[in-house]
Amino acid sequence: MRWASTLREAALDVQSGTTKATMLGCVLFAVVLVLGLAEIGTMSQLLTAADVYRRAGGATLVYIAPQQIDGPACDRLTTIPGIDAAGAMRPSIENERLLALPSSSVPTFEASPGFSGFVALDTPRPHRGVLVSAALADALELDASDKLPLMSGTVEVGAVFTSAEDGRRPGLGYALIAPTAAIGPFDECWIDTWPQSQSSTDALRTVLLPGAGATDASPPRLAQLNSTLGAHFDGAARYAERLSRFAPLAGIVIAAAIGFVATRTRRLELASARHAGVPVGSQVLQLVCETLCWAVGAAVMAVSAILLLLEIAPQEGLGVVAGIAIRPAVVAVPAVLCGVIGGVALTKEEQLFRYFKER
Repeated sequence: MRWASTLREAALDVQSGTTKATMLGCVLFAVVLVLGLAEIGTMSQLLTAADVYRRAGGATLVYIAPQQIDGPACDRLTTIPGIDAAGAMRPSIENERLLALPSSSVPTFEASPGFSGFVALDTPRPHRGVLVSAALADALELDASDKLPLMSGTVEVGAVFTSAEDGRRPGLGYALIAPTAAIGPFDECWIDTWPQSQSSTDALRTVLLPGAGATDASPPRLAQLNSTLGAHFDGAARYAERLSRFAPLAGIVIAAAIGFVATRTRRLELASARHAGVPVGSQVLQLVCETLCWAVGAAVMAVSAILLLLEIAPQEGLGVVAGIAIRPAVVAVPAVLCGVIGGVALTKEEQLFRYFKER
């Protein structure tokens, strides 16, 4: 049987509905779409948990060494892969007083020029002016670029930062952070590290001033801005143990079963054609072509639907999930073809009479 005749026969079967292409395509589409959505749901929960961990300050490390921190060296840590933000800080010699409330002082800190972009502080990036805590900004009805009258003079609000009472270290809930020249020693070096790694932690040791660690100085210590959520985010373990990791395997098994069952329902037709002289190879080619018509279409539609859902409901980092979510659709096509070929192989011409009685 010529290959052209085989292809023509396959086209006629699809057109006439013999292959049940629409029904089988819908079934395969639904299966791979559900499996893909399961991966999206699981990964979305994982990304949300990671975002909560970072925003709460779990990934913000504070290297504490009073009067021993080199401000410029701390700022330069952002050149190291995995460190997204860095900056040094120290308490101001004198707390600022508000012009509106001259009798009360506001806790004031001085920060190195690079102190910005910390996720736990809501990623403030001031170009000029002071950082004002959200509680203080709300009390004074201030926003970025507004003027803040102080007893020492009027300053511009460079940005508003958050410091919630969610387990993070106290002191910044109602405070000012004033960027200053990186002159003199600082008390702390802050870094945002993601993903967390030992190399990022080890880099903090390079910010100590020469001669630091003398006997009369406090030994450096490492702390988290918020230690209530654990020292490390177990994202890798959660990813490895997620239930939806079996989605590609489930896609393979179910797709192969669909292809096998679809072929076995036509065993009388296949055995009759073989009895009439149609070779097995031609039957395999014909059914593979017929199957590709609905299997590829179903996979493409499922992938398109998954990508559309990711586009409509964007979430930071969710684009990475796309490659994971479409895997069940990708593996489904070769799996369903294997099921079809297995169904053809198990169809025997000598069983024609039994197939006829079972129809």
